Amino acid sequence: MSSISDLPVAPGPWTLKAQTWWFITSFLAKPSILPLSYFDSSEIALYQECTKDGAFQGGMGTIMIVRYTEGPVGPYDELMIVPGEFKNPPGAKAKQSLRITRIYVSSLASVVNGRRNWNIPKHLAQFIWTPSMTHRGATELRVFEATSFSPIVYSTRPFFAALLKPISIPLPSIPLNLKYSPLPLDLVQPPLSASDEPSVDGVIATEGWTSIDTSGYKGKVSLVNWEGLLDDDDDETRRPVKKMADGKGFPDVTPYSVGMHWDHATIEFPAGIPVGGTTTT
Repeated sequence: MSSISDLPVAPGPWTLKAQTWWFITSFLAKPSILPLSYFDSSEIALYQECTKDGAFQGGMGTIMIVRYTEGPVGPYDELMIVPGEFKNPPGAKAKQSLRITRIYVSSLASVVNGRRNWNIPKHLAQFIWTPSMTHRGATELRVFEATSFSPIVYSTRPFFAALLKPISIPLPSIPLNLKYSPLPLDLVQPPLSASDEPSVDGVIATEGWTSIDTSGYKGKVSLVNWEGLLDDDDDETRRPVKKMADGKGFPDVTPYSVGMHWDHATIEFPAGIPVGGTTTT
């Protein structure tokens, strides 16, 4: 594909079907300076907004993995990190909200429409899913960065690799509708910068802040564990260890061992709402 002009235009709202995995990286994280691995190198505007003095407010961080089976741009896979809450610009309904800082998808149509519709800083990657040979009912996921376009070429080394497996003591799935969650689930996303070749890689620029209500999840959830599949050496002991991400293409964080798995989720993702103001203060 030589140009993103051939891709479908799919404005919000979106209704999607998916299975998802959620892993919490922190509950009450204190504000800190986020490492560069939380941002793609082309996301200059996003990085500047998120690393301003006082911008990051800490709180609950999450890693989300999603396999969309139905949606306006067709099936695709997704990997993202939400470090926690950030200070919002003037005009937002809350003083601080959650924010996606790094996200990969397996579809160029999702890259373009996600950026255009909601300021979500999507980039293209390849997702390879493999049934585990050692853990019954488990799946191995490896994610590979796109290194060039026209044609699309992916790295031969994954930047993210994890085993997603049911917990050892099986428990029944329970219904869950996030509309009734007491937790604030709005995203407030700043405008995005473009890459050097947005017409090819889909990394287009946007203007203005956007707010999105992400509470439109419903389905049945069960508990899952994860194990890292990337080889590394412990900095202190120098012994081999397994981790989830390489700390370059994706933050090298260690989520809590137990997460949530939505096997058949219905997701309502509304149109983005413009937010007044252009910068945090």
